[in-house]
Amino acid sequence: MKAKKFITLIISAVMACMILASCASDIDTGDFEAKAPSGWGLCMPTIDGKEQTNQIYVIKDGKEPLDRLSHPSMWITYYKDPSKYSEQKDFYKDSEDISSFETDGKKWEGFKYTSFGKASATVKCKDGDALWVCVFTFESGSDKFSIDDEVVKEVLGSLKAK
Repeated sequence: MKAKKFITLIISAVMACMILASCASDIDTGDFEAKAPSGWGLCMPTIDGKEQTNQIYVIKDGKEPLDRLSHPSMWITYYKDPSKYSEQKDFYKDSEDISSFETDGKKWEGFKYTSFGKASATVKCKDGDALWVCVFTFESGSDKFSIDDEVVKEVLGSLKAK
């Protein structure tokens, strides 16, 4: 009986480790590569236990994917087929266009808004036939960053499609 409990405990621990993937400072998703500056973590989201190779979370002080819920973050998606992206600007009552900017030769444009009481923005960029989309959550508690911060240029400039 003790052996069954021990085996069950071990299996549960292994499964928990598989679910709670840790963040890294650079990542190769299979679809693209990205880097994060010191103090920021890169994590791949999972759905039904399967890593989403076209997406990453970039999380300030991020150690695991769920930290995006309690830390400022970026959620980057790479659409090989841009028709799968649906613009959400009209969903937010307070959406407002932001000035376009460039990183590593890519022109980003988008809008800012408030989501769940937090300053947010979405920017997108054409890359050949593909599309990059980045959703920002700029604040959590007293911790904040801005779209004008160097970290944004570093992360977006590091994106390399495969």
